[in-house]
Amino acid sequence: MNDDSVDQAMARLGRWDRRDGSETVDGLKRELQTVMEQYCGVYRDEAVLREGVAKVIELEARLQNAHITDHSKVFNTARIEALELENLMDIALATVCSALERRESRGAHSRVDYPERDDVHWMRHSLFHKEGQRMDYKPVRIKPISVDPFRRRRGCINAASPFTASIRTKTVSRTCRTMCWTKAEIWPGMMLLDALLELKAQDETLSFRRSCQEGVCGSDGMNINGRKRSGLRHALASLKSPIELTTAAGTAGESAI
Repeated sequence: MNDDSVDQAMARLGRWDRRDGSETVDGLKRELQTVMEQYCGVYRDEAVLREGVAKVIELEARLQNAHITDHSKVFNTARIEALELENLMDIALATVCSALERRESRGAHSRVDYPERDDVHWMRHSLFHKEGQRMDYKPVRIKPISVDPFRRRRGCINAASPFTASIRTKTVSRTCRTMCWTKAEIWPGMMLLDALLELKAQDETLSFRRSCQEGVCGSDGMNINGRKRSGLRHALASLKSPIELTTAAGTAGESAI
């Protein structure tokens, strides 16, 4: 860490050693909360946001006249709250300025004057620079940077696939539900529990219990190929074919495993 950074940090702490000032930390914090609720709430428009920017800038200027009454050097919560208020003021200004410039509605940002989402112009991250209150932007990355993208695929392409999940109930001897995956279709880290969820997606009448079953504690205890296992900790590709899952005790006659 260079000396300039240390000096800047110490100056920020030392600023709260002053004993005079017309503003209090608690009072400014309450006003900041009110301003953000009224001018940067759930539903926003340009006129309201512009007024909000002006009011936050005014509060930021008044913060320079704030003081604390506790100047002790040990466990001084008043000083911590003062530093927190400085951070809140910066975040509030960044939030209301970013909301004013973003002329669309997206997620929790709801502009009454721009009700539609606009990916063409606003699929980008907002960057606020406190110096000069300047806005900047950077693109949203929608593809992985360090690995090739993969997509989850469902269905059985190769009937001879060695990776087959079969569900068999106690009362029915034949296999009632079957789904298979080729080796190429198994994405990295695909667990047995993922396979079961894909199987259930094709037949919503199926269900399976995720609880402390078979003496395996957790949300995914199962009896897999006659052994007590965890569906979330066993990769699909590591299990030998075929994979057979039977109903737990007390579920005879149900389409459940």
